[in-house]
Amino acid sequence: MRACVACLAALIPLSALSAEVTEMPKELVGLGSLTYGGFAEFGALSEDGVKVGKRRISRHDLSYKLQFSPITGVAILLDIDHTPSLKYTYPDSNNMLIEPVDGGGTYLGGEPSNNVPTVSAGGLNGVWIGAAFQPFNERYEKFDQQSTWRLDFAFRTGSSNRNLWTAPNGSRGSAPGGSAVRLTGAVSTEMGIGNPYVQTTYVKENKVTVDLTDEDGVTHAKGVDLSPASSVNFRGGIEVIGYDEPSTETRAAVDFFVGMGYRSWEDIGSGVYLPDVLPGSKRIAVTAGEHINVMTGINVDYHVNDKVRARVGPDFRFHTPFRPEHVYNAQTTPDHIGIGWVFRIEGVLDASPKEVMAELEDTIENLDEP
Repeated sequence: MRACVACLAALIPLSALSAEVTEMPKELVGLGSLTYGGFAEFGALSEDGVKVGKRRISRHDLSYKLQFSPITGVAILLDIDHTPSLKYTYPDSNNMLIEPVDGGGTYLGGEPSNNVPTVSAGGLNGVWIGAAFQPFNERYEKFDQQSTWRLDFAFRTGSSNRNLWTAPNGSRGSAPGGSAVRLTGAVSTEMGIGNPYVQTTYVKENKVTVDLTDEDGVTHAKGVDLSPASSVNFRGGIEVIGYDEPSTETRAAVDFFVGMGYRSWEDIGSGVYLPDVLPGSKRIAVTAGEHINVMTGINVDYHVNDKVRARVGPDFRFHTPFRPEHVYNAQTTPDHIGIGWVFRIEGVLDASPKEVMAELEDTIENLDEP
């Protein structure tokens, strides 16, 4: 009986820190989460001011994340990124013609495509391994601190043989290809029913060497050096607590947020960001332009009880026009918009002897009462 009670006592409440972006598990506590997210983007391609086709992107992602804190203020991170489906589709697009003046490609004057050009991808993007640190926390008892900080460093494994730019077995992966480093910093503070926060995330994608092979098994070039895009994103918001029941540890909060980001230029394989490209461009690395994106959204954060929580909500996105491949004049139109979504469920498991014994003693005392 006591062994069973001890096992049950190992489950402890989720700590109610300032905001989700700065939360960390307590000492000797593990935090696991499953996140499903995705987005759909709608826009068009234009050349010399003339629309030459529509551009659609749909993506569905799964993230399996585990955090464990060996000591207070430090956590070890393991995050597996998986994309079951990623699609680029180009409805009502023109076929590309050879420009008679310079021999390049153009969509102007091309006949509408008889089908919808589609690039499909999916698979494991990599495994993130890292650590998180919390130098400041409003709940540290020995210090009078006015904000809570969280600093993350993580490294992602690469995938040079299966990525978005090559399809050696007839299918493309969704990974950028190279390894990556991610730095994240977040600050939040408790202000009654509202918890404001800011977060900055920088991802540095490293170079990768790949063989440019298409879905038909044709290898256009071997050993091509590519440089996937790096990015920096800023997000700020406030979590407003709408319901809080201490007796059952049930709580609901609404997170209102806005964000802005920068995506750098990148050297990639041709034929993904544009449809029906000329065979010559598939033998080289082409450069996609840089762009800025903005977003806004709302999430609902719900603590089911003291052991499980969930988060769900949409966001809305816009990015500035850019040139998908430098060898062609086509670019994205200013009306590119997107909608994203997220659903996350989290739970905790405690390995702390102090917490287990405290819960166990309370339970035994209750059992001994007549």
